[in-house]
Amino acid sequence: MAEKGKEVRASPMELMKQLPGEDCGDCGFDTCFEFALAIFDRRKRYDECTKLNDAQRKALAKMLAPPMREVVLGVGERARRIGGEEVMTREELGFFGKTVIAYDVWDTMSEERLRDRLKEIYEIKAVKVKEAFSADAIAVRNVSGDPKKFKEAVKIVSEQTDVPLILCSFDPKALRVAVELVKDKRPLLYAATKDNWADVLELAKKYAVPVAIFSPNDLDTLGAIAKTFAKNGVEDLVLDPGTFTEPGSLLQTFCNLIMLRRACVEDGVKEVSYPTMAVPATITMTVGDRKKAAQLETMLANALITKGINLVILHYPNTWGFFPMVMLRESVFKHPKAEEKVDPGIYEFNEPDELSPVLVTTNYTMTYGVVSSELERVKVPCWLLVVDTGGLSLDTVAGTGEWADLLEEAVDEFNLDEKVKHRILIVGQVVAEYKEDMEEALPDWKIVIGPKDSTEIGPFLKEKWKEFLKESGIEA
Repeated sequence: MAEKGKEVRASPMELMKQLPGEDCGDCGFDTCFEFALAIFDRRKRYDECTKLNDAQRKALAKMLAPPMREVVLGVGERARRIGGEEVMTREELGFFGKTVIAYDVWDTMSEERLRDRLKEIYEIKAVKVKEAFSADAIAVRNVSGDPKKFKEAVKIVSEQTDVPLILCSFDPKALRVAVELVKDKRPLLYAATKDNWADVLELAKKYAVPVAIFSPNDLDTLGAIAKTFAKNGVEDLVLDPGTFTEPGSLLQTFCNLIMLRRACVEDGVKEVSYPTMAVPATITMTVGDRKKAAQLETMLANALITKGINLVILHYPNTWGFFPMVMLRESVFKHPKAEEKVDPGIYEFNEPDELSPVLVTTNYTMTYGVVSSELERVKVPCWLLVVDTGGLSLDTVAGTGEWADLLEEAVDEFNLDEKVKHRILIVGQVVAEYKEDMEEALPDWKIVIGPKDSTEIGPFLKEKWKEFLKESGIEA
């Protein structure tokens, strides 16, 4: 790893010089300088400016290129971008190429077992606020050593899923028949090694697909192979320095990955300026007990995610392991300047009608997540009015004295009176002391104080709602 050449990051003023300077507002900002600040800290992409000419576009692409190359796996809506990192720790700027979580299947499975395995993998879900997550990719392993069986397994997987595929074999013949079958899906070839790199390079050039380079505990060879690929026009690379899970060897796994990140973002070593990956699934080779292996695999994957590793391949699909991994990843890779708030508006749950209850909450992400999850769980048809509080929680905004006015604005802005026949709003108990203020701001609406805890929402609505309607002169 000898070629160094770290470039100094362009300043917002330097970026500003490449923008049209028309302050047209098409990008969502009032001025080009505001847009320059946004692309500098990567809240926006430079190509969101509609007035750029080719020269400006090329200049900005070069100025904004991060030390670590960004690599795209797969195609379409399920494609995943990994890499594009600029820092060692997220406190400096942020991590951007979210860790792709992949699960493995293998070609010695029967067709029925393979399909069952895929179903098992995709039954695992994690939900955060309004977004649902499932496995990001499938790694197909050539356990049989038979190119024909490998091709058959890849075909079945390809027909069953639209996520990126990782074709896992050290045999170029097996990789060749598999990539020929799914070349249009932009699979990741895993892997090029010191023994097969020439043949894998030929495949990568022919089919224009990304390649993982595997060189366990040998960073010099890893960099040398990557340099050769880059010189031959193949730059969509992912680096795997090995995942060691034997007792006492785990530290080496992390040391290698950290050294690669440091060489990339701090020293500007070109031949290793690519995304990195690890394979926690190798734990199955050293731990015989299935339950213990699954636990250790999840622990290792979580630790890798905190370091910003770009791709992990796992063996044990289970909800208790997947959910914390996703929650951790979404926090670790959250943009440091991202706003913690939900879009205000009226949200429907369980197909409500004009007589369904209306609950009120703020657009603070955590509050919305808790309330919406409970509404999904209890299966009661209702409306949820999300008030724009600038992302503040209900107890916080109540203390400002502005809650009643904000609630009034939301009711008017989103035409709530057109959604329901009744005029009843259910608000959280935390604003009970401001009931008179709310009634004064909304004289045509009845303010009902709801339960203190979200887990009480279901029983509260089932027991009380018809009574509230009857008191208002409406028969349910």
